[in-house]
Amino acid sequence: TSLVGLYLFANQLSILPDSLCSLPYLQILSLSNNHLLKLPEGIGQLKSLQSLFLDNNRLHNLPESFIELKELT
Repeated sequence: TSLVGLYLFANQLSILPDSLCSLPYLQILSLSNNHLLKLPEGIGQLKSLQSLFLDNNRLHNLPESFIELKELT
């Protein structure tokens, strides 16, 4: 639960578990170069998230909770 950086780029991921959204101190999340179609709705719970890398995925929209990521730059 004290994880601050998670680097999952280039792993051919197509889905993310909801449990990913239970990391309160996560500041960096790298998901580039995967096959993601959507993000979990709970992603807005990552209140400490500052950097999110999503390039080269198959995302068409973001969950509404995305607007809760106030620290994201």
